Amino acid sequence: LVRKLAWSIQVVITAVGPDNQGLADPIVHHVTGAGANIYEIQMYDHDSEQLFAMLLRIHWPDALPLTRLRQDMTEIGRL
Repeated sequence: LVRKLAWSIQVVITAVGPDNQGLADPIVHHVTGAGANIYEIQMYDHDSEQLFAMLLRIHWPDALPLTRLRQDMTEIGRL
């Protein structure tokens, strides 16, 4: 989902995969460090299945390219 606002772009980031301690931290720190505002965050840790899922809805600053955000999220996902 990408929706243009006056000063930012609304972006939804999802992360799903094997439970990996410390995955949420670098995602949250990256987007807030870039100047994004977090409007919604949901995290699910299903211990019995060892599955982690996260949904993060942010307003991304219009001046920053979305391509860079995608690249950075891909790199964080490889950690």
